[in-house]
Amino acid sequence: MKGGIKFSSGVQFVGTSIVAFICGPDCCLSCSRPVNVVCWRRAICLEFMEKADVLEYYDQTVNSPSGSFYIPAVLRVPHLLQVVQRRRIKNTLSRKNILYRDNYTCQYCSARENLTIDHVLPIARGGEWKWENLVC
Repeated sequence: MKGGIKFSSGVQFVGTSIVAFICGPDCCLSCSRPVNVVCWRRAICLEFMEKADVLEYYDQTVNSPSGSFYIPAVLRVPHLLQVVQRRRIKNTLSRKNILYRDNYTCQYCSARENLTIDHVLPIARGGEWKWENLVC
């Protein structure tokens, strides 16, 4: 199996169906509800980056060239991690999106006023209305 992870028990595992539960700062194992669920890869990363404390592990281990690691089952974060949502522009080709992509700046003279959309390769020479051929 390509990309699979071999557990110490000999079972091959492919995918991210093993999950870890993330609890808030005031978490205890008997009385807490998870605030998030992450895949086991993310859980191991949070543990190694010291952004979460592991309260409980699964019995399975993941083998790597540098060692064998137990998979975290329950994590506690000292402070809730901020989720950064990046603003995405739509992939639709429009004047507005081209201006946004070029930061409302002329690519030829760096002006920020009286902007137009120009073809790098003119239409008369076979230029098309594509992202790569249009500049502000």
